[in-house]
Amino acid sequence: MKLSLRMKLILIGAIPIFCYAVSSIVLLGQQRDMYNTMARDIYNIATQVNSFVLNGDRDMYQSYSAYLELASGQLEQADRERAKNDLVLNRDQAIDNIEKAKLVMEDANLLDLTYPGSGKTAGSIFEQFHVHFPRWSERAVQAVEAGGKLDVSDSFQQDFLTGRSGVDEIDGIIDAYMEQRMDEIKESMESSQLLLYTAIALVTLTLSAIIAVIVRQIARTIRSVVRKTAQVGAGDLTASAELKYGTDEIGQISRSVDQMIQSMNALIAGIVSGTREVSQSSSMLLSAASESSTAAQHVAANVQEVASGSETQARGADEASRAMEEMAVGISRIATNTSVLADHSVTTSIQSQEGQQALERLVEQMNGISATIGTLSGIIGSLENRSRQIGEIVENITAFASQTNILSLNASIEAARAGEQGRGFAVVAGEIRKLAANSMESAEGINELIGLTRDEIGQASRYMGESQREVAIGGERVRDVVHNLDVIASAIAGMAEQLQENSAIAQQMSASSEQVSASMDQTAHTASQNLQKAETVAAATEEQLALMDNINAAALRLDEIVTELNGSTAKFKVKV
Repeated sequence: MKLSLRMKLILIGAIPIFCYAVSSIVLLGQQRDMYNTMARDIYNIATQVNSFVLNGDRDMYQSYSAYLELASGQLEQADRERAKNDLVLNRDQAIDNIEKAKLVMEDANLLDLTYPGSGKTAGSIFEQFHVHFPRWSERAVQAVEAGGKLDVSDSFQQDFLTGRSGVDEIDGIIDAYMEQRMDEIKESMESSQLLLYTAIALVTLTLSAIIAVIVRQIARTIRSVVRKTAQVGAGDLTASAELKYGTDEIGQISRSVDQMIQSMNALIAGIVSGTREVSQSSSMLLSAASESSTAAQHVAANVQEVASGSETQARGADEASRAMEEMAVGISRIATNTSVLADHSVTTSIQSQEGQQALERLVEQMNGISATIGTLSGIIGSLENRSRQIGEIVENITAFASQTNILSLNASIEAARAGEQGRGFAVVAGEIRKLAANSMESAEGINELIGLTRDEIGQASRYMGESQREVAIGGERVRDVVHNLDVIASAIAGMAEQLQENSAIAQQMSASSEQVSASMDQTAHTASQNLQKAETVAAATEEQLALMDNINAAALRLDEIVTELNGSTAKFKVKV
């Protein structure tokens, strides 16, 4: 059975929905199995704890019963030993069973569970047992071994009852925990199942709606494409484009089909329009060819008339002959003037060479001046160094005078201390102080003169440096002038040669003009007759050129149309 496209698309969407539903059902089964497994684990824990607690409780009662038998005092020696062994053995078994129950609950993290009646936790109940029951059993064993009357008072029995009282509460805690845990797991599983069933329903409905919309959209687009391609196959290119396209691949297919139809429509319309213009251009070419043939015949007739009327060129030749004679006279004058200019250019060249030599001598003098200024600058620098040395010597003299003055002052002070005996020494010290003061004044004067001299030498050195730079700049400018004169001299020499050549050429032209004048006399009559016919031929030629322009334009238009047609059809592939 052949399925339609809609059925195929629906089938493609239904398969994932079916797979999702099956996987969800399998998941629900796995969840139920997990519930059963957890229930078994909880039941096993409760069974183990209850078993150990019940065995421990039985052992405690048996131990207590053995103690009561021993306390009655009616047993024989053999029975007493048996009862004593039962007491110890049952005590150890009771402690061991309760410890095992505690380990099971500890592994399952159940020691924090509380008993509803007393509010005690399982851990505290076990601690209570390990405190009171071992204490009771130890007192009981000690009393039995002592051999006296055994204690059966209420205080002695209270340790046993207190240690055993938590055993029943452990059973209650385990039963309550098992029931509560099973209720929680069952409630969680039922809630999870309800949520999963709801999700299956919602996902199924959503996927069904999405698949229905997608199938409808795809089917509508494919029907539209099939309809348009059928119209194109029948030669109908008037199919209208869609107003809106989707953004997916189906929308791109619809857009591409509409663009293909529009391109084909534009191509066919261009071909039709091109054929019309080709037809019109062909008509224009035929008309232009006919007119060109007529114009060619007219040109042939005019050419014959030009051949027969060549005698009219004589008049123009006479006038040309007279003009050539006048031109010969002018050329002769030009030759004379050119000779004079050549002479003047030779004289100018000689003068430029002399000026160049004078500038070269000036350059040598500038170089000598620059060397002299350099030597003078070195001398001034040496003077500046010596003046600096003299200044240092004067500073030393000043220092010596200052020290001498200080020594004279010290001598005067010592002479004053000596009294009459040092008066002569005081006079000598005063003279020395005057000499020292005069030396200091002289040294200061020399120092000032040396400072002024150094300043003037420095200014002279700067001026000499500036003069040297100016001389160097002047030398460079003179060299530039020499170079320019070299260029001018070369140009003048070349100009003189060209003027001499022009003079020779002018003389040759004068001779040639005379020959041309003779030749023009012969063609004067023919040229005057051919002038009128040439005008007629020119007019006919212009008409023919205009017609040829029209033909060329028509041919260019045909070429453009052919190019456009080739460009339009190049985007399509066809079978040959």
